[in-house]
Amino acid sequence: MDDIILVKTGQIVRPRTVQTASILGMLGMFQNANVNPAKRLELEVWHDLASVYISLSRWRDAEICLSKSKAISSYSASRCHTSGLLYEAKGLHKEAVKSFVGALDIDPTHVPSLISTAVALRRFGNQSNEVVRSLLMDALRLDRMNSSAWYNLGLLYKDEGAPSCIEAAECHGQLLNLVFAIGRMLDW
Repeated sequence: MDDIILVKTGQIVRPRTVQTASILGMLGMFQNANVNPAKRLELEVWHDLASVYISLSRWRDAEICLSKSKAISSYSASRCHTSGLLYEAKGLHKEAVKSFVGALDIDPTHVPSLISTAVALRRFGNQSNEVVRSLLMDALRLDRMNSSAWYNLGLLYKDEGAPSCIEAAECHGQLLNLVFAIGRMLDW
């Protein structure tokens, strides 16, 4: 996928590997390519600040941060994901899932949204375990070191019962390996 596409704006954009794409996602990809690095950093700061406010149950402040982010870029998988976290914290589970799925419409490779969608569907939805497993496996395919994906996949296997106990143990074993590897890097 090292093809280069000349976009009408005159800028060169490298396409992302995408298995499924929506019109919204394609628009978001090109709009986000036009956001300069300073604005991208500002987006990340607004999303991080919104996450802090969510953890403090300060919904209104989180909403303000998300609206500031939307003013910079209306097509942001990270903003949709953070909105989903806000809805989830408020107990609005259907809206949370819609936001997580919206993030995946914009960027099907957004790992936090893959994991959050899987967790929300497992907790609150009536989705089959295959759908949840597929989302978590996609997240791990994109980020093999993601401890949250390993942890939640292990929980899914554990919930499935006896035949999946070995898979659950393997997932949690992989999680422990990640923790030890990080510990060695940090000189614990």
